[in-house]
Amino acid sequence: GLYPEACAGSASVVIPAGQTTATLSVTLETDGIKDGSPIAKISASAAGLNGANASLTVHDRDLDHISMSAITSPKTADVAFPISLTAYNIAGEIITIYGGSFSLSASGQGGTLAMTPTSGTFSSGLWSGNVSINAVDPAAAIKADAGGGIVTPSNTFAVQPGAIPSFVWST
Repeated sequence: GLYPEACAGSASVVIPAGQTTATLSVTLETDGIKDGSPIAKISASAAGLNGANASLTVHDRDLDHISMSAITSPKTADVAFPISLTAYNIAGEIITIYGGSFSLSASGQGGTLAMTPTSGTFSSGLWSGNVSINAVDPAAAIKADAGGGIVTPSNTFAVQPGAIPSFVWST
């Protein structure tokens, strides 16, 4: 259901004499309750006029989970490649107003792997960027942590050495 304590704004609006419309603004608060997308019912009435009813879906803005795009293999050490993250509510809907931050880390068979960047911020529930891992590992994975126990790992992929930029031979 829709909880009144999760909303900020007036519960009623007055339509001035001679006018036919008025605006009622309601701001949904992030209440920490993952309650899906309940239906809100709106009623309008006035003396001497027929009443009217309407309903609308209130999309939950509380973060439930994030997903990460698949990473193809292999990647080359210290060469940037793209990934993307998406923020979802408990109903599996993208939270188009979500702007929270997250941390990124990488690990593999050799333990923790150096990577950049190590953090980011969602914009409209999405983040896309280039990342790089500065290590060689046959089974690397990236982890995105949005806090509050909301963590998602990537698939595993190989990170192989890059080409040698120069070679000096001395005798």
